[in-house]
Amino acid sequence: MAAAVAAVADLKAKREAKWRKEAKNQAEKRRGVVLFGDSVTQKDNTLSWVSGQPQAGQTHQILYNKRAVRGMNQYNDVIMHVGFDGWTNNLKEVSMYPLPRDDALRRESWELEHGPGDWWTCKVDVPSTAVMCDFVFSGGGNLFDNNQGQDYHTSVSGGLSLDELEEGIYQKVKASHEKKSAEDDERCYRSNLARALRRMAGISKTLDDNDDDMRMKRVATFLTVDPPNPKPGHPLVVRYDPSHTPLKGHSPVFLYGGWNRNTHKEKVREEMVREGDGWYSATLNVPQDACMLDFQVINRQGRDSNGNHGVKDDNHKRGYHVPIFNKNKR
Repeated sequence: MAAAVAAVADLKAKREAKWRKEAKNQAEKRRGVVLFGDSVTQKDNTLSWVSGQPQAGQTHQILYNKRAVRGMNQYNDVIMHVGFDGWTNNLKEVSMYPLPRDDALRRESWELEHGPGDWWTCKVDVPSTAVMCDFVFSGGGNLFDNNQGQDYHTSVSGGLSLDELEEGIYQKVKASHEKKSAEDDERCYRSNLARALRRMAGISKTLDDNDDDMRMKRVATFLTVDPPNPKPGHPLVVRYDPSHTPLKGHSPVFLYGGWNRNTHKEKVREEMVREGDGWYSATLNVPQDACMLDFQVINRQGRDSNGNHGVKDDNHKRGYHVPIFNKNKR
């Protein structure tokens, strides 16, 4: 079991290291595009953020003069193309609308300071993680006002630090893989546990692969478990056909063993019930802290009146072992 536990721990460590690296790369990419021009909160006769520097996690209004770029007036619309942190986050298009001529903001601020224009406005939701807002304007066609090819950039206050952003990305990546990770852990655990059990049974040391496969197929003809992947806290049905074993012709038949390599306080002493097809079955309640069922099949519990133990099937002294997938016991 220790080898299986170690294998799962190694798988988890490699997986989480990969996610950490991915989160670090994404965070650095978002923060790595440093403003190559000045942070713009206001540009004369062109644009202005109404409240000054935007705050992370809040909604802010921006004004834009449609007459700032020659040819923009031929379009009936103005669209603000917005992204954050170097165009890496929350990309979107926001439709703008004309600022009414009698609007107090226009009358008291822009037309008094910069003269008349064709002013449009919209509101932008700033993500709580952002440290920079990137944007350009278009009229809905191929004409863009992109600040002469440099785009517009406005720094955002109150956003996450690089470490906080990296941790947030990591948690999202981890959550998106939660189901697959659990499946991978179970598959790894069972594969390595089965390999360890085969080594403990001496199968791989004494038989070649073909003989090993033949033995596994032979066991399947007289011993089955249901469900095939038992879990703690759930019933487990063991079925056994003595006609292919040393117990042929003997009755009654008992499961005799325990849990966790017979170290568990609960023991298995269960008389199997004969079924119509010659098979015997026993239903066991798997303990919550079980990792493995270990047993042999016997025809008598204790000694008879002559001191004999009776007949047993102990898989050539290897015993039978059924792995229990228990993630809480790793």
